[in-house]
Amino acid sequence: MRKVVTIAVLAALAALLILEAGLSLQWRMVHDAPLLAYMAYGMTHLGYSPYVDFFDMNAPGAYSFHALVGRVFGYGDLGFRIADLVWLAGLSLITWLALRRFGTRVALGAVVLFGLVYLGTGPDMSLQREFVALLPVAAAVLVATTGGGAAGAARWLLVGLLFGVAATVKPAMLVGLPAVLAFGLLDARFSEGVGARAAARSLALLALGLLFAVAVMVLALARMGSLPAFFDVARNYWPLYGALSRTHETVPEASRFAYLAGEWVRLGGRAVWLLPAVAGAFAVLCGDRLRGPDKRRVLLLAALVISYSAYPLFAGKFWTYHWLPFSYFVVALASLALADTRGWRKLAWVPPLALLVAVAIDVRPPEEFGHQLRGEEWLDPRVTRAERIAGFLEENLRPGDTVQPLDWTGGAVHAMLIARAPLATPFIYDFHFNHHVSTDYVQGLRARMLDEMTKDPPRYVIQVETMRPWVAGEDTDRRFVELDRLLAARYHKASAGFGYRVLELGAPVGPESGQNPDERATERHPSSDGRPRRAGSARQF
Repeated sequence: MRKVVTIAVLAALAALLILEAGLSLQWRMVHDAPLLAYMAYGMTHLGYSPYVDFFDMNAPGAYSFHALVGRVFGYGDLGFRIADLVWLAGLSLITWLALRRFGTRVALGAVVLFGLVYLGTGPDMSLQREFVALLPVAAAVLVATTGGGAAGAARWLLVGLLFGVAATVKPAMLVGLPAVLAFGLLDARFSEGVGARAAARSLALLALGLLFAVAVMVLALARMGSLPAFFDVARNYWPLYGALSRTHETVPEASRFAYLAGEWVRLGGRAVWLLPAVAGAFAVLCGDRLRGPDKRRVLLLAALVISYSAYPLFAGKFWTYHWLPFSYFVVALASLALADTRGWRKLAWVPPLALLVAVAIDVRPPEEFGHQLRGEEWLDPRVTRAERIAGFLEENLRPGDTVQPLDWTGGAVHAMLIARAPLATPFIYDFHFNHHVSTDYVQGLRARMLDEMTKDPPRYVIQVETMRPWVAGEDTDRRFVELDRLLAARYHKASAGFGYRVLELGAPVGPESGQNPDERATERHPSSDGRPRRAGSARQF
């Protein structure tokens, strides 16, 4: 009866996953996706070099991935959605191959449950960098746990290469490498009696694969002339950005440990999965179905759960997508609760019950799902804004015109992607100018922005005040008075909507436009509630 109920529940959840995946094809790009897509579009169509023609803090592999998505699927919403599902399908296949040794129910459970967890986070998480980097990491785990020991060491070259690819997207994804390496060496030792020389060769091949992936990316940056600018960003800006908290506030060094510890213990809201993870692992390890190598694979999964629980500490932001690697491995470990546990029959109901509790608490469809089932056309207000701004740009841009966004994730860059508008300065966001303002580096960024805006002013400037994050805390300043004065002196309002305005180069802004630079810089606008809006059809290209 327990097996019948388990299969019935898995079938229902699989049907829900298929339905959610199908409906996700109607979602639009939001949040970080349009930013990365625009930068990739600039690289493939406008000749931009990363870190030179646009200032950004992402690792170079993120741009390469989105450029690949754009070339294969296009830079529209449907192509992006297809790419997201293709990536999820690839990760699901790897998950199935890695876990099928524990039984069909375990492998299917891991595939279905993580798929629901991922899609349940909604379009904001689609193809986030952690999700992109997760596939090569999962593939590395599959390779490391398949086949012979370290003596057949060519596979360690591939493991290193896969982790290296992941590191070019998110360097901190290497946090799981020690656990994978330790498993491989211990498994080879216990299974085949491999000695120190073979183990050293495996380690060398792993390092070679890792370095090869990094070297390819370094050479690509050098060919584009981006290498010095990349090192400048990595050395000078990454520490400043890393000092911002989950709520975009600067964290004093004296308070940083308490902040990190307080955020880490929440485990991104996924702590409930530890209950079936511990119960399932304990059941299979104490049962009589697994051989030694498979028990070591269970311990590897547990080690990866612990390793990737530490992953968000590196960025210090603890946003939902930072917890995706942890979510993936803890769901995989929790799926062992569905394994056949002979020799543990008296308590055989405990692991699946714990898993059912985790599913009931944490597996939720995204907000868009309900609107879609009711036949409502759901559109994020940030997309509505982006479409309105894009419509203005498409009607008014002339060849040679450039556009400067003063925004972060509020829709300005998305509008530029839709309208294929060239960027005026290297600054695709403006929040860089507002935190750690007393540092020489940020003062240099401000001076560079003013110089760019003065020497070659854009025809249009898009100012966004709402539905976007703002930095706060010590050594932050919402004011960039010099830039506000420049805009007030040289631009007038050409279009406006809720929380945004489009300025055009020309006559100074008059009082009737409401463009008082001091008032605009100090006013604190309320954030949007993010509720859905009705809108017209999505624009594609």
